[in-house]
Amino acid sequence: MGITERKEREKLHRKEEILNAAEKVFFEKGLAVSTMDEIAERAELSKGTLYLYYKSKEDLYMAIICRGHQILLKMFQEAAATGESSIKLLENLGQAYFTFYKRYHDYFRMFSFSENTQLHSQVSEEMKNSCAESGQCLGGVVESVIQKGIEDGSFRPEVSPLEMSVILWAHCRGVMDIIDHISSKGDWAQKKFADLDFEKMYRKSTAMLVSSILTDEARKNFKLEL
Repeated sequence: MGITERKEREKLHRKEEILNAAEKVFFEKGLAVSTMDEIAERAELSKGTLYLYYKSKEDLYMAIICRGHQILLKMFQEAAATGESSIKLLENLGQAYFTFYKRYHDYFRMFSFSENTQLHSQVSEEMKNSCAESGQCLGGVVESVIQKGIEDGSFRPEVSPLEMSVILWAHCRGVMDIIDHISSKGDWAQKKFADLDFEKMYRKSTAMLVSSILTDEARKNFKLEL
Protein backbone atom coordinates (compact mmCIF):
# COMPACT_ATOMS: atom_id res chain seq x y z
CA MET A 1 0.00 0.00 0.00
CA GLY A 2 1.38 3.41 -1.02
CA ILE A 3 1.70 6.41 1.30
CA THR A 4 -1.11 8.31 -0.43
CA GLU A 5 -3.49 5.36 -0.22
CA ARG A 6 -2.64 4.77 3.44
CA LYS A 7 -3.24 8.42 4.31
CA GLU A 8 -6.59 8.34 2.55
CA ARG A 9 -7.64 5.24 4.49
CA GLU A 10 -6.55 6.87 7.74
CA LYS A 11 -8.57 9.98 6.86
CA LEU A 12 -11.70 7.92 6.15
CA HIS A 13 -11.21 5.99 9.38
CA ARG A 14 -10.86 9.22 11.35
CA LYS A 15 -14.03 10.64 9.80
CA GLU A 16 -15.88 7.47 10.75
CA GLU A 17 -14.64 7.76 14.34
CA ILE A 18 -15.86 11.35 14.50
CA LEU A 19 -19.25 10.42 13.06
CA ASN A 20 -19.65 7.55 15.52
CA ALA A 21 -18.89 9.84 18.44
CA ALA A 22 -21.14 12.64 17.18
CA GLU A 23 -23.97 10.20 16.56
CA LYS A 24 -23.90 9.04 20.17
CA VAL A 25 -23.89 12.60 21.49
CA PHE A 26 -26.70 13.79 19.18
CA PHE A 27 -28.83 10.71 19.86
CA GLU A 28 -28.48 11.30 23.60
CA LYS A 29 -28.83 15.09 23.75
CA GLY A 30 -30.08 16.46 20.44
CA LEU A 31 -28.43 19.21 18.43
CA ALA A 32 -29.14 22.32 20.50
CA VAL A 33 -27.25 21.43 23.69
CA SER A 34 -24.55 19.24 22.14
CA THR A 35 -21.12 20.80 21.67
CA MET A 36 -18.04 20.12 19.59
CA ASP A 37 -16.12 19.80 22.87
CA GLU A 38 -18.32 16.87 23.92
CA ILE A 39 -17.98 15.22 20.54
CA ALA A 40 -14.20 15.65 20.59
CA GLU A 41 -14.03 14.15 24.07
CA ARG A 42 -16.19 11.19 23.02
CA ALA A 43 -14.01 10.65 19.94
CA GLU A 44 -10.83 11.08 22.02
CA LEU A 45 -9.62 13.78 19.64
CA SER A 46 -8.87 17.48 19.94
CA LYS A 47 -11.60 19.91 18.94
CA GLY A 48 -9.20 21.31 16.35
CA THR A 49 -9.02 17.90 14.68
CA LEU A 50 -12.82 17.81 14.39
CA TYR A 51 -12.78 21.12 12.53
CA LEU A 52 -10.29 19.70 10.03
CA TYR A 53 -13.04 17.31 8.91
CA TYR A 54 -16.30 19.16 9.64
CA LYS A 55 -16.87 22.90 9.63
CA SER A 56 -19.46 22.93 12.42
CA LYS A 57 -21.61 20.73 14.63
CA GLU A 58 -24.46 21.46 12.22
CA ASP A 59 -22.43 19.94 9.37
CA LEU A 60 -21.76 16.93 11.57
CA TYR A 61 -25.47 16.64 12.30
CA MET A 62 -26.30 16.65 8.60
CA ALA A 63 -23.54 14.12 7.90
CA ILE A 64 -25.27 11.73 10.31
CA ILE A 65 -28.57 12.35 8.53
CA CYS A 66 -26.78 11.33 5.31
CA ARG A 67 -25.69 8.16 7.09
CA GLY A 68 -29.34 7.50 7.95
CA HIS A 69 -30.26 8.08 4.31
CA GLN A 70 -27.80 5.36 3.29
CA ILE A 71 -29.33 2.87 5.73
CA LEU A 72 -32.83 3.63 4.46
CA LEU A 73 -31.65 3.54 0.83
CA LYS A 74 -30.35 0.01 1.29
CA MET A 75 -33.69 -1.01 2.81
CA PHE A 76 -35.56 0.60 -0.10
CA GLN A 77 -33.36 -1.10 -2.68
CA GLU A 78 -33.94 -4.48 -1.06
CA ALA A 79 -37.71 -3.86 -0.86
CA ALA A 80 -37.82 -2.88 -4.55
CA ALA A 81 -35.83 -5.91 -5.74
CA THR A 82 -38.11 -8.77 -4.67
CA GLY A 83 -39.48 -9.42 -8.16
CA GLU A 84 -43.09 -8.87 -7.07
CA SER A 85 -45.74 -6.78 -8.83
CA SER A 86 -45.29 -3.00 -9.02
CA ILE A 87 -48.23 -2.55 -6.65
CA LYS A 88 -46.67 -4.86 -4.09
CA LEU A 89 -43.26 -3.21 -4.51
CA LEU A 90 -44.73 0.20 -3.74
CA GLU A 91 -46.39 -1.18 -0.62
CA ASN A 92 -43.09 -2.85 0.30
CA LEU A 93 -41.34 0.53 0.17
CA GLY A 94 -43.91 1.98 2.54
CA GLN A 95 -43.41 -0.94 4.93
CA ALA A 96 -39.62 -0.61 4.68
CA TYR A 97 -39.93 3.01 5.81
CA PHE A 98 -42.03 1.99 8.81
CA THR A 99 -39.49 -0.71 9.69
CA PHE A 100 -36.79 1.97 9.53
CA TYR A 101 -38.89 4.15 11.85
CA LYS A 102 -39.05 1.36 14.43
CA ARG A 103 -35.51 0.04 14.06
CA TYR A 104 -33.65 3.34 13.62
CA HIS A 105 -35.86 5.70 15.55
CA ASP A 106 -33.11 8.19 16.39
CA TYR A 107 -32.30 8.63 12.71
CA PHE A 108 -35.99 9.13 11.94
CA ARG A 109 -36.22 11.92 14.49
CA MET A 110 -33.15 13.54 12.97
CA PHE A 111 -34.83 13.36 9.56
CA SER A 112 -37.78 15.29 10.98
CA PHE A 113 -35.51 17.99 12.42
CA SER A 114 -33.41 18.22 9.25
CA GLU A 115 -35.95 20.59 7.68
CA ASN A 116 -35.50 23.14 10.48
CA THR A 117 -34.83 26.56 8.94
CA GLN A 118 -32.33 27.62 11.60
CA LEU A 119 -30.35 24.42 11.13
CA HIS A 120 -30.13 24.94 7.37
CA SER A 121 -28.92 28.51 7.82
CA GLN A 122 -25.84 27.18 9.64
CA VAL A 123 -24.97 24.25 7.38
CA SER A 124 -22.34 24.61 4.65
CA GLU A 125 -23.48 24.49 1.03
CA GLU A 126 -21.28 21.45 0.47
CA MET A 127 -23.04 19.51 3.21
CA LYS A 128 -26.49 20.70 2.11
CA ASN A 129 -25.79 19.42 -1.39
CA SER A 130 -24.44 16.12 -0.12
CA CYS A 131 -27.49 15.51 2.04
CA ALA A 132 -29.89 16.60 -0.71
CA GLU A 133 -28.23 14.18 -3.11
CA SER A 134 -28.59 11.24 -0.72
CA GLY A 135 -32.23 12.19 -0.14
CA GLN A 136 -32.86 12.30 -3.89
CA CYS A 137 -31.54 8.75 -4.21
CA LEU A 138 -34.33 7.62 -1.88
CA GLY A 139 -36.93 9.37 -3.99
CA GLY A 140 -35.38 7.86 -7.10
CA VAL A 141 -36.14 4.32 -5.91
CA VAL A 142 -39.80 5.23 -5.34
CA GLU A 143 -40.02 6.97 -8.72
CA SER A 144 -38.57 3.96 -10.53
CA VAL A 145 -41.17 1.63 -8.99
CA ILE A 146 -43.99 3.99 -9.97
CA GLN A 147 -42.60 4.28 -13.51
CA LYS A 148 -42.45 0.49 -13.73
CA GLY A 149 -46.09 0.33 -12.64
CA ILE A 150 -47.11 2.81 -15.34
CA GLU A 151 -45.29 0.77 -17.97
CA ASP A 152 -46.84 -2.55 -16.91
CA GLY A 153 -50.36 -1.10 -16.73
CA SER A 154 -50.73 -1.16 -12.94
CA PHE A 155 -50.70 2.63 -12.45
CA ARG A 156 -52.55 5.21 -14.50
CA PRO A 157 -50.43 6.72 -17.33
CA GLU A 158 -51.15 10.31 -16.29
CA VAL A 159 -49.52 9.78 -12.89
CA SER A 160 -46.27 11.71 -12.41
CA PRO A 161 -43.66 9.46 -10.72
CA LEU A 162 -41.93 12.48 -9.20
CA GLU A 163 -45.12 14.07 -7.89
CA MET A 164 -46.43 10.77 -6.53
CA SER A 165 -43.14 9.95 -4.82
CA VAL A 166 -43.29 13.31 -3.01
CA ILE A 167 -46.92 12.68 -1.99
CA LEU A 168 -46.07 9.20 -0.70
CA TRP A 169 -43.04 10.51 1.19
CA ALA A 170 -45.07 13.30 2.80
CA HIS A 171 -47.86 10.89 3.69
CA CYS A 172 -45.61 8.27 5.27
CA ARG A 173 -43.58 10.85 7.17
CA GLY A 174 -46.74 12.59 8.36
CA VAL A 175 -48.39 9.43 9.68
CA MET A 176 -45.21 8.33 11.45
CA ASP A 177 -44.73 11.80 12.95
CA ILE A 178 -48.26 11.59 14.39
CA ILE A 179 -47.61 8.09 15.75
CA ASP A 180 -44.38 9.34 17.29
CA HIS A 181 -46.17 12.32 18.81
CA ILE A 182 -48.91 10.17 20.34
CA SER A 183 -46.40 7.64 21.66
CA SER A 184 -44.51 10.37 23.53
CA LYS A 185 -47.53 11.92 25.26
CA GLY A 186 -47.76 9.68 28.31
CA ASP A 187 -50.57 7.75 29.96
CA TRP A 188 -53.53 9.84 28.78
CA ALA A 189 -52.57 9.35 25.13
CA GLN A 190 -51.85 5.67 25.64
CA LYS A 191 -55.34 5.20 27.11
CA LYS A 192 -57.13 7.26 24.44
CA PHE A 193 -55.46 5.43 21.56
CA ALA A 194 -55.02 2.05 23.26
CA ASP A 195 -57.19 0.24 20.71
CA LEU A 196 -55.27 1.54 17.72
CA ASP A 197 -52.80 -0.74 15.97
CA PHE A 198 -50.46 1.95 14.65
CA GLU A 199 -48.62 -0.27 12.20
CA LYS A 200 -51.88 -1.62 10.77
CA MET A 201 -53.22 1.94 10.51
CA TYR A 202 -50.07 2.93 8.65
CA ARG A 203 -50.39 0.02 6.21
CA LYS A 204 -54.06 0.82 5.56
CA SER A 205 -53.42 4.48 4.86
CA THR A 206 -50.52 3.66 2.54
CA ALA A 207 -52.63 1.08 0.68
CA MET A 208 -55.42 3.65 0.26
CA LEU A 209 -52.95 6.05 -1.33
CA VAL A 210 -51.57 3.37 -3.64
CA SER A 211 -55.11 2.41 -4.68
CA SER A 212 -55.74 5.99 -5.82
CA ILE A 213 -53.30 5.64 -8.73
CA LEU A 214 -54.34 2.17 -9.94
CA THR A 215 -55.79 1.59 -13.38
CA ASP A 216 -59.32 0.19 -13.53
CA GLU A 217 -57.94 -3.21 -14.51
CA ALA A 218 -55.42 -3.31 -11.66
CA ARG A 219 -58.06 -2.23 -9.15
CA LYS A 220 -60.10 -5.36 -9.90
CA ASN A 221 -57.45 -7.51 -8.24
CA PHE A 222 -56.43 -5.08 -5.51
CA LYS A 223 -57.62 -5.95 -2.03
CA LEU A 224 -57.85 -3.03 0.36
CA GLU A 225 -58.22 -4.22 3.94
CA LEU A 226 -60.22 -1.77 6.04
